[in-house]
Amino acid sequence: MQRRTCWARRAELALAQGDPALALDIADRLIASAPGMSSGCVVTLLWRLKGEALTAMPRNRVGTLGHAEEARSLLQAAAEHAQAPEERFHRWRVHASLGRLYCVMNRQPEAEREFAVASELVEALAQAVPGQAFRDNFLQRARSTLRPRPLT
Repeated sequence: MQRRTCWARRAELALAQGDPALALDIADRLIASAPGMSSGCVVTLLWRLKGEALTAMPRNRVGTLGHAEEARSLLQAAAEHAQAPEERFHRWRVHASLGRLYCVMNRQPEAEREFAVASELVEALAQAVPGQAFRDNFLQRARSTLRPRPLT
């Protein structure tokens, strides 16, 4: 399990470094090797990672519209799955990812709605963070992700 977590973090690092192809490859491998996967099964973190990787794929590549639609499908499934109480820490990230995807798709009203949902979830989570300094740090870092990332 720890090795899989490290690979998921490596995919996040690849995204942060502007390498969505590597992130997509890692996400696909993690999904394919997930224990107990069956049809209809959703792993919120992996669906989000794959959706973000597809969103970040260069726009000049053939199939970009297909990438956006696949990303939307994955992220919406992740958002639905994240409604479970044990997924609450993933929920805001999924909505932020949907917001960024809708920005790429030039669907501003949907993007603004998703960013607003993510922001509300961040504020609610912050209430449970002990200590003002920790709470402020969480809010600052989380809010910084609630803006569209520049396209590469």
